[in-house]
Amino acid sequence: MVFAASLYLAAGFSFLIGMKRDVKLKVGGIFTGLFLLFLGGVFLIRYKTGYYGLSEQEWLDKSGVTALGDWVLPFYFIGSFLLLFLIDYRFFYVAFTSKGVSKWGLLCLTSLFNVLYLIGFAICLALVTVSLYPIWQ
Repeated sequence: MVFAASLYLAAGFSFLIGMKRDVKLKVGGIFTGLFLLFLGGVFLIRYKTGYYGLSEQEWLDKSGVTALGDWVLPFYFIGSFLLLFLIDYRFFYVAFTSKGVSKWGLLCLTSLFNVLYLIGFAICLALVTVSLYPIWQ
């Protein structure tokens, strides 16, 4: 989970390259704050549910993963849509600064990318949900 959150932060910062300073500070601050809040919550929930003192099976039996899932899923939604917003911001910025046919081509490409992103979001949401709320127990 920490690795995935780090990848999320790296992806967010990679889209900030070349943006104006005020946008970098605002959006970068939101990404960093969300990342730190998420990590703090994950470590706190793991500590409170006994993750560091119990074996993995005991922790699963104690429903520690469900408590962790209740924390992770809202951040998954917020983070995914914040990243989509940042990607769309980049696409629209390039599209509206270009002229002619390329503007409409970029806008169509943005729409296609959004559809693919939302399909990937749904697939990843299913994987995250199954891993955090095990139905086999």
